[in-house]
Amino acid sequence: MVGTEATPTPTASLAGAGSRNPLPPTPGVAMPSGPLSVVRTSHLGRVITARRAILTLAILTPGIPEFLTGSTALAPIVFNPLGFVLSVVFDVALYTTGALLIREYVIRYHKGWASVLLLGAAYGIVEEGLAVHTWFQTGGPPVFALGSYGHFLGINWIWATGLTTFHSLYSIALPLLLLDLIYPEIQGKPILTGRRQIGWVAAFYVIDVAVFAALAPSRPDLLGWVVCVTGVATLTYLAMTVSPSALGIRPGRPTASNNAFFLVGTSWMIVYLLFVLGAPGLHIPPVVAIAAFLAFLLLPWYYLRAHLGSEKNERAIFSLAAGLLAALIGFAVLVILGGDIAVGVPVALGIAFLLLFGREVDRREAARPPAGAMAHPPPGRRAPGAAEAIPI
Repeated sequence: MVGTEATPTPTASLAGAGSRNPLPPTPGVAMPSGPLSVVRTSHLGRVITARRAILTLAILTPGIPEFLTGSTALAPIVFNPLGFVLSVVFDVALYTTGALLIREYVIRYHKGWASVLLLGAAYGIVEEGLAVHTWFQTGGPPVFALGSYGHFLGINWIWATGLTTFHSLYSIALPLLLLDLIYPEIQGKPILTGRRQIGWVAAFYVIDVAVFAALAPSRPDLLGWVVCVTGVATLTYLAMTVSPSALGIRPGRPTASNNAFFLVGTSWMIVYLLFVLGAPGLHIPPVVAIAAFLAFLLLPWYYLRAHLGSEKNERAIFSLAAGLLAALIGFAVLVILGGDIAVGVPVALGIAFLLLFGREVDRREAARPPAGAMAHPPPGRRAPGAAEAIPI
């Protein structure tokens, strides 16, 4: 964050102030001036922070949706290390680049979380429909019974609906939420510098999608292509036109307990598993199952809209994210019990992250100054736990 003072302090410079800003200056905020050494230090600090953030995102994605679910096996790291490295490279080129592009668009064009979720759903269609083609499999892993139950006009509609929302939350929204909680200094700031870098990231993403599509064992028919492309185009258009405040988070502080937000996070995974695993066994008509699942998605939104608040909400947001992650860890435990003991590694790392970073968030909460004690933080810094909207 750039302060309004004319001469930055060294501390402020390390936090990101500087006169050489690759992004357009914020209206009404003066660009600081100062010794060239301070400017260079501040630019280097921004670059280092951005690289750390990108590396962290490369761990969160595909770590959360792939390794915690067992979709990318860890056993080959011992028996086929080269194959494992290649699979990780392809996963990063798909998940991380997609998340980066969505984050850059949302920030540069001043969008909000509604756009993140819509673009995340579009990402899910690209991955499962246009890249790996699981929308069209008639059996076998990973679709199994969902290759026949809910299969209509060549498309697995239950699988498609569930995985689209899963990717929106776990592949895109949750990693981006955690990223801005881990690095509060990049909240609302791009981490890709300029069109060239964005172009390279986009190129890697497109190439990766093309490679996955070429290697996928199943192929969609013409209707499948039309449905996928139309879905991506529609969601992208909605993301571009929706208001930044479409989710309607009210002003003020959170009015519910952190445990309540944690339970909201865990509830989605529970209902998701009932949807994709329970519905086939209960022989619920697929149309009814899809309608009930989509209707449920409105309930967490209504609760967050009423209780989250847009100020001093860092602990509440972490509790929500922790609930989402803890629920996925619970699913991973089931995968371990099913015989894939290697999933225990990401499970242990996930639990350690929740415990250690939860303490860091609590430390920030305790360090928050009383109301009015620091109305104007030093240039280039923000008070720990200062009033803020949801990150991004």
